[in-house]
Amino acid sequence: MDGTTGWGWLALALVNAGLAEQKNRSRWNWFVISLLIGPLATAMIVIWPRVEPGSAPTQVSSALLVACSSVLALGAIVSAAFAIFTGEWMLWIVCGATALGTGAFAVAASRARSNPLPPTA
Repeated sequence: MDGTTGWGWLALALVNAGLAEQKNRSRWNWFVISLLIGPLATAMIVIWPRVEPGSAPTQVSSALLVACSSVLALGAIVSAAFAIFTGEWMLWIVCGATALGTGAFAVAASRARSNPLPPTA
């Protein structure tokens, strides 16, 4: 590994922040999310509709957050297994990052269940 992958991941996060701003979403939030899940964040930004200014906030389904958490947990388990069997220390970093993402999505899912948005008129 020549070190260019990290710069590419950072560049993708910066591009995603710009895309998010064009869709009236938080640049900072999407920059951080992109650092964790990279191209998946790009797909989410591109697929999700634009947020209109002044519109009522929407809430992501807790089932979607649980599904994302489950996928990341599976990724953490797979990368840990590969790290154990191959001895590659970089896979432990991937495992840790996906475990952090799993925790973040799990917390978001529990908060989405316990704090639903009030109905709009």
